[in-house]
Parts: sequence; C-alpha cells; structure tokens
Amino acid sequence: MMYKYLPLLLAIFLLLTGLAHLMIPNFYEPLIPEVVHPHFANIAAAIAEISTACLLLFKKTQKIGGIAFAILMLLFLPIHILDLISEVPVVGSKTTAVLRLLLQGVFIYLGWSIWKSSKD
Repeated sequence: MMYKYLPLLLAIFLLLTGLAHLMIPNFYEPLIPEVVHPHFANIAAAIAEISTACLLLFKKTQKIGGIAFAILMLLFLPIHILDLISEVPVVGSKTTAVLRLLLQGVFIYLGWSIWKSSKD
C-alpha cells in the first residue's frame, strides 16, 4: 500500500529541495566542494531534482524516475560522507551527519525499489 504513494512522496521531497536550491542557495553552498562553482552546482542540482520529481509523478515514467532517484542519491552520497568525516559538520552535529548519511542509504534503496517494482 505504501508503495502506491512512495513515488509521490519522493517527488514532493525532490520538488521542495530543487526549489530550495534555487531560492536559498546559501544553505547548500557550504556542502558544495570547492572545485565546483556553487552557482552551477545549485542550478544543476535543482534541474536534476525537479526533473527526477517529474519522472516520479507519472506512471509511464516512474520506473526510470525510481532509478534516476537512486542514482541522484548516490551522486550526493560523497557530500554526506565528507560532512560526516569533517571535524565540524556543515549542517548540524555529528549525530545529524550520521542520520543524514543513513537516510541517504534509505533513499537509494527506495529509488531502487521503485525501479524494481514498476512495470515497463
């Protein structure tokens, strides 16, 4: 039963985070590695998140949306690992960094499960 609403919930999450990348980019800038221009990173993340959200919203594209979500979460994984191993995490405490990393693993699994469960 929960699977029925899972793509919608993840799409809402991605739409909100995608919009946040555009509306409050300063929040994300400390997480962006120095080798990447923050303006570019925020716009790229917003496009990727909003595009993936759109894929998750429609039955015809949910399968590809699920794997796109999992891949997107995998791409963000190093940022969460670096934040966890840094002396002082950018967002919250060490406990928060651990929880965010664990949540990232859950997100990867959820995207993969949508991909595996969706019909072509």
